[in-house]
Amino acid sequence: SLCGPAANIVAFFALYVNYNIAENLWILNFSLLNLILALFNLLPVWGLDGGTLLSLALARFFDIDRAERIVRIVTALLSAASFIAGVYLWVSGRLNISAFIVAIYLMLGALIKR
Repeated sequence: SLCGPAANIVAFFALYVNYNIAENLWILNFSLLNLILALFNLLPVWGLDGGTLLSLALARFFDIDRAERIVRIVTALLSAASFIAGVYLWVSGRLNISAFIVAIYLMLGALIKR
């Protein structure tokens, strides 16, 4: 579960070093995209690597079913927060459809049992 985010972080550093040499803005944007992808993937929600890591960490203290239930609750809370952020942006005149897409993705991840 750590390999995906680790690969993104390694790509970020490699591209950032390349940006410092070449000073190409496209390379900087691509390196930051890798960093954002790594951080998003480490969110402690069901269906992402961070959720798997949280579930494994909680399984050391609880049984696996209870650990997965806790991760699903965290996922639902983060999904609600993302939805509320999307509504706030919409009402304030800065519609950001990605907040709604993330909220739907997270909620489906919390509801669908693997």
